[in-house]
Amino acid sequence: MSEQLETILTNDDRVRCALSIAQVEGGLPARLDEAAAVLQVSVIDLVAMLNDQAFIKLVRGFTQAKASLALHGKGIERLTEIAASKNDKTALLAIQALGKLTGDFKPARSVDVKVTFEDLRKRSGGHRDPLSGMFDIKNVVDAEVEAEVNEGAGDE
Repeated sequence: MSEQLETILTNDDRVRCALSIAQVEGGLPARLDEAAAVLQVSVIDLVAMLNDQAFIKLVRGFTQAKASLALHGKGIERLTEIAASKNDKTALLAIQALGKLTGDFKPARSVDVKVTFEDLRKRSGGHRDPLSGMFDIKNVVDAEVEAEVNEGAGDE
């Protein structure tokens, strides 16, 4: 069984299947054999197509076109109806969605600010560096050594 399976589907068949997938009322069944029967192809051909990135891209293109038609057709019409509703919260949400779609409501822009300790030290000017002793353990070690020496001297 080392033979490679060859598909007998033409490019037109692939386009027809991709369009059918995007347009099947209620969606395709989740079982491969049932979906293949709806699309009128073999299960092997369906599996091969669903694992082909070019075919998936074609299906995605049809789906996006369908979504765009729905949005710009009944979707916008419905949003304008909701925006005119008496429920303020619902109307405001619809108005906000319409504003985002038309580009009239732009999201707030954020600015990332990155400051390092070195930047802070440079900006402090000629003043003593407030962070200079943060990681300096010399004084702590000296104090501990002196304490040990004093303890040792007290024992004698």
